[in-house]
Amino acid sequence: MFGFTLGIATACTLALGSCPAAQVESSSGGCVYIVQPPYPAGLWVRSGPGTQYEPIDSVAYLDTVEGACYSHGNWTRVWGPSGCQGWSYAPYLEEVGY
Repeated sequence: MFGFTLGIATACTLALGSCPAAQVESSSGGCVYIVQPPYPAGLWVRSGPGTQYEPIDSVAYLDTVEGACYSHGNWTRVWGPSGCQGWSYAPYLEEVGY
């Protein structure tokens, strides 16, 4: 199982923007956030809630992203632009609707 998980993370990193079928889910329902880090840069969508997880997608500065209306610590589950479900750093997301 460890080798399989590592293979998925590596594949996502090499082909950022594509994700395994298991990580693609519907984004219906939930909240809408605007990406606002403290500097004009994009925000990673990661495979898990923390910086130790591999980036699987990214969202541009001031773009919107759909996600869950709750956080896990400092991380919120979001759906990246390519449809990958992952986690982004919650303090850089400003809720603008649901």
